[in-house]
Amino acid sequence: NNFNGLIQIITGLGSYSCHRLTSTFDSLPKTQKVTLNELNDLTSCRKGFSELRSATRLCQFPCIPYLGLYLTDFTFIEEGSKSLMQNGHINFYKRNLLAKAIRDIQHYQQNPYCLDTV
Repeated sequence: NNFNGLIQIITGLGSYSCHRLTSTFDSLPKTQKVTLNELNDLTSCRKGFSELRSATRLCQFPCIPYLGLYLTDFTFIEEGSKSLMQNGHINFYKRNLLAKAIRDIQHYQQNPYCLDTV
């Protein structure tokens, strides 16, 4: 349930230095190729990371979400909407979107990992 780590691994495997190792990837067993393709699809940025968002919502806790999703959401909310409406009133729709994103992050912080001391 570590989606942040998953993104880092898939991004590393997709880097130029790893991606050009075609003979190495070709020698992988078919099951591992299928798994890699599924993980690539899961972490794809198509449709605003929709598959990753749904997988994060549906996973069992504890979970480490990919915080880049929320940072992107914050940027789009902040840059895409004005804080004040034309009549000078506060844009509560924008504030509601920000509050929902913050609530989502806090939701993941409420469930601790049970780690043993080594």
